[in-house]
Amino acid sequence: MLANLRVFRTGMPVVAAGDLSRAASTQWRLAVLLVANMVMVAAAFSVENALMPWRIRMDATTPGWCFVLAEASAVGVVSALVIEGGWLAVAESLLFATLLGYAYFLAGAALIDPRRGLQLAHLVFRGVELGMVCVAGMMLGVVVRLIFRRRLSFVCRPDHRTVAQYQLGELMFLVVVFALGLGLINLFFDHFDRETQLAEILLAIVRAFPAALPWLWGVARPKLTLLDLAVIVGGTVFLMILKAVISYSISGDAFADVLLLAGQRAAAYATSATINGMLLRSLGFRWRAV
Repeated sequence: MLANLRVFRTGMPVVAAGDLSRAASTQWRLAVLLVANMVMVAAAFSVENALMPWRIRMDATTPGWCFVLAEASAVGVVSALVIEGGWLAVAESLLFATLLGYAYFLAGAALIDPRRGLQLAHLVFRGVELGMVCVAGMMLGVVVRLIFRRRLSFVCRPDHRTVAQYQLGELMFLVVVFALGLGLINLFFDHFDRETQLAEILLAIVRAFPAALPWLWGVARPKLTLLDLAVIVGGTVFLMILKAVISYSISGDAFADVLLLAGQRAAAYATSATINGMLLRSLGFRWRAV
């Protein structure tokens, strides 16, 4: 809402609001990607709930939750990279983050016991957490556009060098939204331990981004070389072993069990990002210089 006010405030050039009409082909393809991810979020929750009830896994980092986190990461980054830069792009991206969180909550609300307040509170928290991960993905996407001047664009469109670009103001706005979101979460949520809520969100971002986004980058490249694939697979295996070692040193469980769980999580991150990358390719998006 704040971003929309920024776009349509008095004195803002009307042309800034015309980006949607000029990029209609990009917009409907991005809408298809969003709807597909919302369906996958609901399906992932339903399938995992059939295997393991919510009351058992609501505070656990299961492969299904990793799959959904990778989706949020991908949607956030893609929405910032695909939509032409500007305040209207920021407003759309925040809308995508909100819809993804609602999709997770509504999928779970129909399957859990609503009389259990703790279960419902944690479901709401995880929906909000999903939206925050998506916002963090948007910030990363804006940084990629600002620093590396790369974006995901529709391959059939002529390469216009005058395409709208983000400015530092949009990035700072997203940073403020993210910071305010963390503050409000810590103020109003108390689902388990208030001290660990912010750490849980930040750890979700730290775990999901390096595990998922390299696969999204690789699949969306115009041509994936063997060297690129080797780097992505090698990085994934390294992160999996590193996470297993850290988890083993903290929990003290059998290393084989910890490594197996780390492998399942890594597979979930990679699978979700690869699906999103294949969707992008099928919709006609490729990396291109701004």
